[in-house]
Amino acid sequence: MPDKARRGVLFALGGAFLFGFAPVLSKPLLRELSPVALAGLLYTGTGIGLGLYYFLIRKPKKLFPVFYWSKKQKWALAGIVFLGGISAPLFLCFALNSGLAFEVSLALNFELIFTAIIARFLFKEHLHEKVIIGMCMIFFAGIFLAWPHKGSFTLTSATILTLLASLCWAADNNLSRSLSDQDPIFIALAKGIVAGGTNLILASQVGGIGGSLLTLSVTLFIGFLTYGLSVVLLILAFRHLGTSRAIAFFGMAPFIGALGSIIFLGESVTSTHFVIFFVMLSAVLLMVTEKHSHEHTHEELFHEHWHFHDEHHKHPHEGWEETEPHTHPHRHEPLTHTHPHWPDIHHRHKH
Repeated sequence: MPDKARRGVLFALGGAFLFGFAPVLSKPLLRELSPVALAGLLYTGTGIGLGLYYFLIRKPKKLFPVFYWSKKQKWALAGIVFLGGISAPLFLCFALNSGLAFEVSLALNFELIFTAIIARFLFKEHLHEKVIIGMCMIFFAGIFLAWPHKGSFTLTSATILTLLASLCWAADNNLSRSLSDQDPIFIALAKGIVAGGTNLILASQVGGIGGSLLTLSVTLFIGFLTYGLSVVLLILAFRHLGTSRAIAFFGMAPFIGALGSIIFLGESVTSTHFVIFFVMLSAVLLMVTEKHSHEHTHEELFHEHWHFHDEHHKHPHEGWEETEPHTHPHRHEPLTHTHPHWPDIHHRHKH
């Protein structure tokens, strides 16, 4: 596995670990908070935490890079905020309010399927046979996820709401792909501040925010950890792996959440749940073993994005650049070669 892909895998797995604990840590908070207030506070915590680092510690030269983006990129950010920051957490918090965190965690695997489908048909991202087989395994396991309650096929409200959250986050993932060459911390903090603030305003209009000062503080911190940092790591993974591959590794998050719900919440699950758990886990492991290599050509390209020095970034420097990763305008010379790769920012060619 090339160094770039290895970094992408580590970013995706780190994000998966943090996001996996989101349902486990969030469900107990619903004893004091409404689902709308919880959704708002979690993303507000993201915005506050990343904002403090961004504006007070990091202090980049361009504090608001969005002003320099194209209209298409600005619309992408708006879609990310609405779908992934406002809508998806609302659906997820209502799902947690009506079902088991274990069930909700496993149903989040559909985010992987929806993401890959959108990446394939809208962005023409190549899907390997292992990815397709893994998607099918998750799909059929997801159908049986509705079975354990009454011995018949019944889609619970928790499952339906989680599917809606997964669809919103899948659209968010593909929009984030188009911004993966931008500063991930700015994207995540903008998403947190705008989306979190919007849901808090909504919560204040439909029953109030509620909760003690301690609960509010804990919720903000959980949001920063499970949503803020995980979003930053996932965007970095998109840059190195492409959308469907990054989400395949990020697909470990539901299993972390499912195990956490048993260990920390003491939820009672059935043998069928465990069968579904291992089928979905096998599917994700199958998907991440995909290998893709063929001769391909890189056309001459001049652009600016965050990058490490690797086989695709051997350009000269002026001496003023920050430590890696850093960003500055640079040129890619034409290159034809063969090596293992995934559809990262430099490998979105036709097949």
